[in-house]
Amino acid sequence: KPVAPARRALAGGIDAACLVVLSGIAFFMPLSLRGFALPMWGVLVVLLGYSVLPIAFLRRTFGLSVAGLEVVSVKTGHPLDLGNAMFRELIGRGFFPAAYLLTMVMGVIAMKFELGSTRTPTLVAGVMSFASGGVLTVAVVGHFIALSRPDGRSLADLMSGSVVVEAP
Repeated sequence: KPVAPARRALAGGIDAACLVVLSGIAFFMPLSLRGFALPMWGVLVVLLGYSVLPIAFLRRTFGLSVAGLEVVSVKTGHPLDLGNAMFRELIGRGFFPAAYLLTMVMGVIAMKFELGSTRTPTLVAGVMSFASGGVLTVAVVGHFIALSRPDGRSLADLMSGSVVVEAP
């Protein structure tokens, strides 16, 4: 049985705070070494290690554990496979586009304050920023869909075939 959006929001807030701290560490370490790709790769590793792998293998992240929730497949009741967990977390919940956009913004700020430098072709940055903005917008709208659905499933859940339930 799906859980109420309020408990999901609590778990999401805890996970977001943890991801911000871990991503900040993963971003600023390589940025100080004058690279651009390294900060984004570090943030991607944090997203995979904190969010995707625990969902795929343990059914929950730290935030979901604190709230007493877990993510399972609608069809089987078992953990999501790695592909669906990756799609749900990175695209459906908007973590990857948000990480990309924040990496770009933080890179520009760091460059402005001479904390490090970034390198990326302008056209690539523009296209990726536009695409990330669109995907992030869809993900944010998808979170609000959960409020209007009787089963409380978000767009990320619908696309990945998952549901957030109370942990046994």
